[in-house]
Amino acid sequence: MTILFIISLAVFVYLIYSLIKAERF
Repeated sequence: MTILFIISLAVFVYLIYSLIKAERF
């Protein structure tokens, strides 16, 4: 469960980072 939570959190952060980068671009 912990691993799944970490993976989900990582994917969420990655999506947010990609969205911000795309908006900046």
